[in-house]
Amino acid sequence: MPSMMTRRRYSGPGLILATHNPNKLRELRSWLPDWLTDISSSGEWGLPVPDETGQSCAQNAAIKARATAMATGRVALADDAGFFVAALGGQPGHLMADWARREDGSTDYQQSFDRIQAGIGDSSDRSARFVCCLALGWPDGHVELFEGYKDGVVLPQPCGDNGFAYDTIFRPLDDTRSYAQMSLEEKNQISHRGHAFSLLLAEGLEAPKTL
Repeated sequence: MPSMMTRRRYSGPGLILATHNPNKLRELRSWLPDWLTDISSSGEWGLPVPDETGQSCAQNAAIKARATAMATGRVALADDAGFFVAALGGQPGHLMADWARREDGSTDYQQSFDRIQAGIGDSSDRSARFVCCLALGWPDGHVELFEGYKDGVVLPQPCGDNGFAYDTIFRPLDDTRSYAQMSLEEKNQISHRGHAFSLLLAEGLEAPKTL
């Protein structure tokens, strides 16, 4: 059903991607249209990582987009994802990065995988949902949100060498492979981030009019 709301659209050409993660930066860039010719990242701008104090993916994406746009005076795009495991009551959810963070601040996704597997235990329910929320933020503080999701199952062991984070333990319901066994192009076509980007491209971005 088409959206009835009137969205603010952006027609470029410059856009700042609110991330310091090179893997996420590569994936976000792969989705953007060619007419966005001036793309940079908050990491390249030397901006600090804002505190993600939100209680959902949407709130955290909005925090990052708004902070980046207001600091630079340019429109910014942020994304935030969550991994919701049914047998764990929806955990780790939007806290999935925290589950992978060691005491010294480094990242170890294996410790998060182990925690998830222990939480599932002998449960026959291994269902999980990946959620992605994209936030398009303007320097005046306005934010537009676009949320996508993908249902699947948690694999008992990591599988695949592509992707990043939880991609190795998630298999979509409509495929026999994990996200990490797919090429980036294949993953983009079906993923939670792909779903969110399809909404962004349809409702949030608009190619500039030519004379």
